[in-house]
Amino acid sequence: MRRRHAWEEEERDFGLQIAPLLDLLFVMLLFFMVTAGSHRAEKELPLDLSAEKKPAAGGSAAPEKTVRVEIAANGKIAVDGRQVPAEALSMRLRELHAAAGGVLVAPDARARQEHVVAALEACAAAGVARVALAEPSGV
Repeated sequence: MRRRHAWEEEERDFGLQIAPLLDLLFVMLLFFMVTAGSHRAEKELPLDLSAEKKPAAGGSAAPEKTVRVEIAANGKIAVDGRQVPAEALSMRLRELHAAAGGVLVAPDARARQEHVVAALEACAAAGVARVALAEPSGV
């Protein structure tokens, strides 16, 4: 005859355990509450993407002067046709923006995005209120 052990006599069917499921539910709820609460609105620079395509409105008003920032394929930056080092772009835009109505950033089609973003950040640092982004030129 076979001898029975104490653990064999215990009931083997434990059923559905709800406590771990509730713990998991509360952890997931906490996770989603924390991630949803940490979303911050970023301060965006307003861009007028259709600036070059708009016809001049009204016939009698004099057109505003626009500062043109050109970004070459090699990353060199020119403001109104004059070469400007990337470090001095913000200062140069601050000087020119006082007499201008806005800034038009015109990148070359092969210009790296980081150079375009740096130019837009320089516009924001210079306090430019109206920035337009032209379609990339060249192929």
